[in-house]
Amino acid sequence: MNTLPPSLAVRQTFLAADSDRGKRLDLFLAEQLPELSRSRIQQLLRRGKAGLEAQAPPRGGLKAGTRLRGGEGLWIELDTPAPLPRAYPEAIPLAILYEDSD
Repeated sequence: MNTLPPSLAVRQTFLAADSDRGKRLDLFLAEQLPELSRSRIQQLLRRGKAGLEAQAPPRGGLKAGTRLRGGEGLWIELDTPAPLPRAYPEAIPLAILYEDSD
């Protein structure tokens, strides 16, 4: 089951430095949270689980490609992702085109 360590299951805040000006939001958060994949960060952005300190996230969440201006505060709420549906094996007929001893 995919679960985050208890220490990460909270709201975290970050301050974008002036040197972060022009950087994509998802790339900035990926640098700050290397334990998360960019696709997971993008999912959180779409769900409105991340935003700028001064404003509420827009309906549908922030876009991953939002460019930072530098100096703004950012927040992200990490939650446990929903479990993936169980996968079951399926018998699929395969045509073997070539086979050797290796």
